[in-house]
Amino acid sequence: MHLPPFKTRIYIEDTDCADIVYHTNYLKYMERARSNILMDLGWTLEKSKKEDVIFAVRSAGIDFLKPATLFNELIITTEIKQMKTSSIECYHEIAINSQNPILAVTGTIWIVCINHNGKPRAIPYDIKEAFSQSKSTT
Repeated sequence: MHLPPFKTRIYIEDTDCADIVYHTNYLKYMERARSNILMDLGWTLEKSKKEDVIFAVRSAGIDFLKPATLFNELIITTEIKQMKTSSIECYHEIAINSQNPILAVTGTIWIVCINHNGKPRAIPYDIKEAFSQSKSTT
């Protein structure tokens, strides 16, 4: 299921000495996209604490296809590939926004839902339900 895209711009702090995005920053952009999706669903930090829900990255795989550079606008798309009881597989594409967007990075991130003791727990029903509704409208 495809979820709403997230846009960001590249600033000097995001780049190396060649004005190219530093490779680890792409993970940050993917994280921001997922965080914005959760916030749009009404899932706040306070709600996470109250319900003892933590989303943690279990694994990440990234392919770098084309470097983004200073002042590029990026569009980060997220697709839920698989959702299990306590984990979510997210596939991200990061494109450089221009007249014809150019795919810069792809990544697959496995997220696990845990409690404050680090033990797996079920993904809350309202999040699963919201993702299911997103799937039917995309």
